Amino acid sequence: MNFQDKLIPVCAYRVEDGFRIWRIMFLDTGEVVGQVRSERDMSTSYFCVSSDGSGRIMQGFSPAGPFTADPERSWLTGLETTSGRLFFIHGYRDNGPEHKGLWAVDPFNGEVIWGRSDIAFVANLGSSLLVYRQSSFAGLPERFYQVLDASTGYITEEPGNDVARANQLRGAAPGEESRQGVLLPELYDGAQRSHFSDNARTIIGTLPSRTVEVIELDEYLVCGLHHSDAVQPPDYHSELLVLRNGKNVFNTVLCRSSGYPCVNFYLIKDVNLYYVDSGKQLVVLHL
Repeated sequence: MNFQDKLIPVCAYRVEDGFRIWRIMFLDTGEVVGQVRSERDMSTSYFCVSSDGSGRIMQGFSPAGPFTADPERSWLTGLETTSGRLFFIHGYRDNGPEHKGLWAVDPFNGEVIWGRSDIAFVANLGSSLLVYRQSSFAGLPERFYQVLDASTGYITEEPGNDVARANQLRGAAPGEESRQGVLLPELYDGAQRSHFSDNARTIIGTLPSRTVEVIELDEYLVCGLHHSDAVQPPDYHSELLVLRNGKNVFNTVLCRSSGYPCVNFYLIKDVNLYYVDSGKQLVVLHL
């Protein structure tokens, strides 16, 4: 194959030993925001890079000042959603998985624009956010809903206890996948009812793995191949394979000697394929 047919990877962001890239999202302007967790104390920081991976906008960011969580529990933050040029992070309620708190971060200036610790995110309505504040009535917990301007945090509508209105707003909100315009891999089960093309199913059937994740986009077929060399304890290694018109134009190892399959380690947005290599670096391939 001509060397020019091969895709050239660009390392957009790399973390040091002891840290892992946990999650990525996209701003409405195309930039990539990533969440990094420490493997030692589970503290969290955030970065932002250009869509093609060539420019670094923010790195190692953690909220400061009045928005800082309890230092002993600072790991309890995560990416919630994005809107415009902002991304939003959340905390957690004590002793539970439910999210609490919402802070709007401007990665271009490296600062928190607004934040509230008394609310929880419900849905992204575009330029506004549906949230709720936990309250109680007659000793029973209930939710008090508000709609906030995403850029300022100001209340633009207050459904309050009107659950029907809150459900109407939530039902009209797009899912994060479609809102951000990303394609996520799907586990291929070989079913004939699969929406993958006949050609894609034929190619997948020849791959040396029983567990295969797939994204099919135009002439591209992007496959995550997951293998296990042992049963107890499990020892997985995963590969990424990119085919264009059936020809191998890129392949790499996603992870080695993992206790679990490295699923959901890649996605496509617009003309770029993004993948996380061994949890340590975010890589961009221009398709």
